[in-house]
Amino acid sequence: MTRQKTRFVLALIAIVLGGLIVAALIFWPIPEGNREPLMLALGLVLAWGGTAYGFFFGSSEGSAQKTEMLNQRPQGTPADPVFVEEE
Repeated sequence: MTRQKTRFVLALIAIVLGGLIVAALIFWPIPEGNREPLMLALGLVLAWGGTAYGFFFGSSEGSAQKTEMLNQRPQGTPADPVFVEEE
């Protein structure tokens, strides 16, 4: 599995887990002693999902793709007419 697919699967798991916790809050009564830890877990999972969503659909993924493309660009040689020597 590639690195990108792994990140996508982890992001999907975080979003689905957040949805399941929200469904649990709606459909099942939560004992009073367990309510606060569950809310903390819900906030944590939703934050993970939000971060993953922001990466895959925000500017971070595009920036990573541009960086990868720049790293794969052909390198010039001094014989090329537009060769610029980096300092």
